[in-house]
Amino acid sequence: MQVAIIGAGPAGAAAAYELKKQGKEVIVFEKEATLGGRTHTYRSDSIQYDTGAGFFTNFYPTLQNYISTLGLDRNVIPLERSVQLVAAQQTATYRFGSISSFWRLPFLNVFDKLKMMSHTAGLSINRQQYDLADIDKLAQFDEYSIADYSRKFMNEKIYQYCIRPGIEPFWYFSCENVSSAMVTALQSRAADAKFFTFSNGMDVICQSLLKDIQVFYKAPIEDIEITPQQKVAITLEQYNQRLLFDAVVLACPAKATWRIVQFLPPRHVTDFQRQFIREQQYVSNIHATYMVSSEEVKKLPAYLYPCGDHAPEMGAIVLHRKKHPQSAHIPDGKELVSIYLSHLGSQAILYLSEDMSYQKIWQLARQFCPDLPAIAAPIHITKRPDAIPLHKVGRFVKAAAFQEVQRAPIVFAGDYLGIATVEGAMRTGIRAAEILR
Repeated sequence: MQVAIIGAGPAGAAAAYELKKQGKEVIVFEKEATLGGRTHTYRSDSIQYDTGAGFFTNFYPTLQNYISTLGLDRNVIPLERSVQLVAAQQTATYRFGSISSFWRLPFLNVFDKLKMMSHTAGLSINRQQYDLADIDKLAQFDEYSIADYSRKFMNEKIYQYCIRPGIEPFWYFSCENVSSAMVTALQSRAADAKFFTFSNGMDVICQSLLKDIQVFYKAPIEDIEITPQQKVAITLEQYNQRLLFDAVVLACPAKATWRIVQFLPPRHVTDFQRQFIREQQYVSNIHATYMVSSEEVKKLPAYLYPCGDHAPEMGAIVLHRKKHPQSAHIPDGKELVSIYLSHLGSQAILYLSEDMSYQKIWQLARQFCPDLPAIAAPIHITKRPDAIPLHKVGRFVKAAAFQEVQRAPIVFAGDYLGIATVEGAMRTGIRAAEILR
């Protein structure tokens, strides 16, 4: 059986790896010149850092299994767990998983803290019910928005000063619009959460999964055709080739998937699938990285996150060397400062020139953190108009139903069918491979 995989991110890489294990012949098509999708790592002669997903956790079992199987254990490094929360007129340090650190937060009174701890303990005790990357379990808790859930079962201050800073700096969207299934799963693991990355870049997982598999780079696929013999035909115009496959896994974002399948007949893509793919919305993200002297930022923490009742343009500020000395490659005496903008902040800058973007972003960063130096050297900017699918209320229920009706020869994978994490994307790829078994 010959299978085409469209997309070389975590979903496509996992699907390709699993299908090859089954004995299938697999070819991957990637529209970019590099693989990894949102795990892509920027590399130059003296600098390396992750442009998208920059960490994984101790509750990503699929990824942990791949790390062991692929011999990547030696590349895993722990990340700093302390963050600085920044409100309008106040800052506080919080260490993930530390009760004493949580108890010292100045934003909440004793009643708020006890309420938060009690709710978190209840979720932790029943954590087997929750799984951040299991679409079927997420679908069971897909009733409220994160904001409504937090206000109903905790309170407004807990939402503004604890819940939002635990979601929005990582996913860039507003908790007002997003399913509470996310926060139940995350909160159930808050007590023992640990964070890691790879010393040689997050995209090493995709590189390793695709090590022995043929990949066509710079090979965007705009449409596919089902032949009278029920083969999947893919035309590569830039390679002047037309290739036939027994099946295809579409492991690309929803918008790209829609362009490919919109004209296929219902016997291959159901009306429900077509509607689900078409209605997916994405949030934007801009990630700009600058180099400064280590001395200039020696008093700053590794992470700065906004909190409180606000509509921030800033998603997060991250100092790479302070996360872990080996989490990025940086010249001696220097530090890399990454600025992540929220959807709101990204929308205002997305289509500005590169020079103007660097200038505006650094201005925003210094407004948020005045202790940053006045001048910084731009290194690289990543603009993603469609960075992360919006995990709206009810979406997980529909995604679970979507997975139930999948069938050959056209199978779908990607984080719009799960959750926008490396773990979530890989599980959709594994599920696609199981359908084609």
